[in-house]
Amino acid sequence: MRLPPQLKMGLVAAVLLSLAGGEARADAFFDGLTGSWRGNGFIRVAANSPEENIRCRINNALHPNGRELVILGNCVIGGFFLPVDGSVVARGKAAYSATIFRTLARLTTSDFVGRLKGSRLALSFRGKDSVSRQDIQATLVIRKRGNGQFDVSMQRTDP
Repeated sequence: MRLPPQLKMGLVAAVLLSLAGGEARADAFFDGLTGSWRGNGFIRVAANSPEENIRCRINNALHPNGRELVILGNCVIGGFFLPVDGSVVARGKAAYSATIFRTLARLTTSDFVGRLKGSRLALSFRGKDSVSRQDIQATLVIRKRGNGQFDVSMQRTDP
C-alpha cells in the first residue's frame, strides 16, 4: 500500500514531535551540579559545641525528567558514618523541595521546602525527633559558585 506524500510527511512530523516531547528540559539551577563531589568541612552539633571535621563523598545525577537532582553518598563525622541519599526537586516558580537523609527517616523526617534566589537555594525543615519528640528546625543552603563548584551548609535553628 502506498501512502500519499502529505500523509507520509504528517506521520514523520508526528513521530518527531513525540520524540522531542519525551525529553524534559533540565531545571537551570541543576546545571553544573551533576557528577562526583568530595569535600571536607566542619560541623557543630549545637551552636556552643566544638567544631568536628566532616568528610563527604557525594554523587549527584539528574533524573530523566530534568526536574530532580538525585543525591547519593556518605559523610563521616568523627568516625560516625552518615549515609546521604535523597533528592532536590524543582517545583516551578523558584520553589523547591528536598528529602536528603532517607535512610535516617526512622529518626526523623527530613523533608525541606524552600526558594531559589539567584545562585542560592535555601531550604527549611521543621519537624519532631521521633525518639525525643523535641521540635527540630534546620536550614539547608546550596550556593552555586560557578564552574561546577558549590557550597552546602546546614544549620539547626531549633526553638
